[in-house]
Amino acid sequence: MRRNYSLFRIALLLVIGGAFLLPRNCRADGTSCLGLSSGGSFSLNAGFWQAASPSQRGPAALTIVLQENNKLTGLFTIQGNTYSVTGDWDANGNLEFRSGRTGVRGAGKLQDLTRGGALFQGSFKFSSGEKGKVILLQNFTQPPDPGPPDIAGSWRGTFTNILCLLAGTDELTIQQDRTPAGAPGTGFAGQETRNGGTPAVQLYQFAGTVDGQGNFVRIGVSDQGFFIEGGKFESGELTANSAQQSAGDDGGDVVQFSLFMRSAQ
Repeated sequence: MRRNYSLFRIALLLVIGGAFLLPRNCRADGTSCLGLSSGGSFSLNAGFWQAASPSQRGPAALTIVLQENNKLTGLFTIQGNTYSVTGDWDANGNLEFRSGRTGVRGAGKLQDLTRGGALFQGSFKFSSGEKGKVILLQNFTQPPDPGPPDIAGSWRGTFTNILCLLAGTDELTIQQDRTPAGAPGTGFAGQETRNGGTPAVQLYQFAGTVDGQGNFVRIGVSDQGFFIEGGKFESGELTANSAQQSAGDDGGDVVQFSLFMRSAQ
C-alpha cells in the first residue's frame, strides 16, 4: 500500500500540542502565502461551531470581502442565524470581525491550502456571554473536467492512534458535489464512525475538499471536539493523518491518527 501525504508537504504542518499551522510568513519577502489584498474574498461555506458544552454544535459559514485599510465586511452564519459583520485583517491571515455591540464577535487564523482552498480556525462570543470554537473550510478551485476523483460512497477500514497505538475500525459515508456536467466536484461531506479507543465509539459529522490529484482536506466535529485531516485518494484507497482537539476551552489534546480506508462497495 502506498502512502502519499503530499498535502501536508505542500500546505500543512502537524504540530504536537497545537494544530495544523502554516509558517507565519511563508515567502522570503515576508508576505503571506494567501496573497491577501483589498478586494479579495473568501467563501468558507463548509464548517462547524462548537460551544463549551460539546453537545452544543452545528454548521457554520463565513463569507468575507477584504476592504482597503485592512478592513473587512461579510456574513457570518452560526446557530441558524446570519449576521452582517465588519472587522479587520492582516497579511498573515489573522481576522477579527463583529456584528455590532449586540450580536456576535469572532477571531481566528485563515490558512492557505493552495489551489484555492483555505482553512479558518477561530473562536466566537455572543453578547450574551456564550462562546465557543469554529472551524471552516473553503473548497479547492474546481479543475477542468474530468476534475477530482469520485470518492462518494461507503468506506470501511481501520484507524490507529500512533501516539498510544490504540486501534479500531472506521466507517465513512461520503456525499460528493457534482458539476453541472455531472463530474465529481471538489466539495464533499458525510458521517464517520470510529469504533475503538476511548470512548469506544466516536461519531463525527465532516466536510472536506479534494483536488484533481486526489489530495484532500477534511474537518469534522463530535462530542470529542474538532479534527483536521489531510490525506490522499490513490489506487482505490483513502489514506490520511488527522489531528484531534478536545472540546471546551482548554486548548485540547492533539491526537494523531493514521487512517486506511477501502471502499465497501
